[in-house]
Amino acid sequence: MRPGARPIPPTASSQGGQDEPCATAISEAFARHGARLLCRRRTTIYSEGGCANRAFYILRGVVRTSRVSATGRREVGDFYEPGGVYGLESSAERRFAAEAVTDCEFLVVLRQEIRADPQLQQAIDAATRLELARMQDHLSLLRRMSAREKVASFLTRLSGPHAASPVALPMGRQDVADFLGLTMETVSRVLSQFERDGVLRFAGPRQFEVHRPQVLAALAA
Repeated sequence: MRPGARPIPPTASSQGGQDEPCATAISEAFARHGARLLCRRRTTIYSEGGCANRAFYILRGVVRTSRVSATGRREVGDFYEPGGVYGLESSAERRFAAEAVTDCEFLVVLRQEIRADPQLQQAIDAATRLELARMQDHLSLLRRMSAREKVASFLTRLSGPHAASPVALPMGRQDVADFLGLTMETVSRVLSQFERDGVLRFAGPRQFEVHRPQVLAALAA
């Protein structure tokens, strides 16, 4: 284990989809090789077009990946939370930039370290396949869902199917809009409607409680 790294428990990614064996293999391999990195909120971790020579395992915080489209609009690729792996690229160049949404802590490994550890390479390959599947699911969501359904799907992802306590919303509404392919005004309007309908209640700008999870689940299905 590298200096500064610390053992981490096997944790499934909050993005969903990592099975327990895959999550365990990744956490153990990153613990062996990873150098610890701390980033303050709003820090750029890497830029679009940069060298894709590192992969990251999140111990604490939330990371956003994004890129600028051909039309000049920002597109949010995904949000990554503790237990998640990001920075996986099939090419030598970054297709997305990454920024810390909150204060973050990671374990970082270099590509040559991944290639040198068969267990880590196997786990990374599995994580890459899951990442591709998540991207495909997200593209399908953008094509077929209404604005209400998109927002409900995103809130369900954050809260889980049976939220019984306040849920953190670390990203801003513009982030949510850019992830869902909506305008910030549309996201705000849908959230306000959900609150008026008693589906959820905001305890602050970055925290909400789900009062009718079955309604969100039905819209997100």
